[in-house]
Amino acid sequence: MKYPIRNAAAIDVDDTLLINGEANDDLVEWIKRKKEEGTELVLWSARGRAYAQEVAEKLKVSHLFDAIISKPSVIVDDKGWGWIKWTRVIQI
Repeated sequence: MKYPIRNAAAIDVDDTLLINGEANDDLVEWIKRKKEEGTELVLWSARGRAYAQEVAEKLKVSHLFDAIISKPSVIVDDKGWGWIKWTRVIQI
């Protein structure tokens, strides 16, 4: 069974939203467009929620995110890793 495409995206901080400590302006613009389109946006970082929140506030983009969290170390899902085939990884 194929799932419908969800209007949700998870964005990482280091080397994604930030590159060499600076804002990835192309990604920030993409995030703004996605928010305008109604996309649910999650910001996450392996460094933890507080760090992700600090970066979002520094870049003045925290208001664009529906959630700011630590990058998950555990995912509980009845599909195991099978759900990943209905997602895609992009670089901006």
